[in-house]
Amino acid sequence: MMDILANEQFFTLAIIPLLIMAARIVDVTLGTIRLIFISKGEKLLSAGIGFFEVLVWLLAITRIMDNLTNAYAYIAYAGGFAIGTYLGITIENRITIGKVMVRFTTTKDAADIVEELRRKRYTFTCVGVDGPDGEVKSLHVIINKKDLKKLINYITKYDEKTFYTVEDVKIVTEHVNYSDSPKTSQRWRLLRKLGISRCK
Repeated sequence: MMDILANEQFFTLAIIPLLIMAARIVDVTLGTIRLIFISKGEKLLSAGIGFFEVLVWLLAITRIMDNLTNAYAYIAYAGGFAIGTYLGITIENRITIGKVMVRFTTTKDAADIVEELRRKRYTFTCVGVDGPDGEVKSLHVIINKKDLKKLINYITKYDEKTFYTVEDVKIVTEHVNYSDSPKTSQRWRLLRKLGISRCK
């Protein structure tokens, strides 16, 4: 008899809270990922993730309602939320779907960077702007998120003191590949030789 009671108590105080925590971790992680895909305009994928998110949440909340006097269940529910949020953000950093805009400034001659961006056929804009210490070159580059690490490594290797920001881009108009235009490339080289390029 005592063994049966002990087993029931163990199930109530340990197994149920662990199940609630696991379910909460899954549904919050899915919720975070769903919001990421919503921001990227992935309708069908977001809807599918939302279905399983709510399904798992219902399982978790049902267990809570069946154990309203179990304090461990509440702790497990809150703990699962915290862990799920952390995991969701961690996974988000590893998702390479979509495009991002990288904005960076440098005080160095940006002509070599511009040539490299053209060679890699990235869409970008380069302008000369005023900074705290005088004129700097500002470049805005649209790239696939999977290429972000390579670009960051390149620009930081070129200029260790470069300042850059990265932001998600939801909508991008038709890609314009300036390097495909011989006239554009010739004009850029001519401006560079004359020393009148804003990014020189």
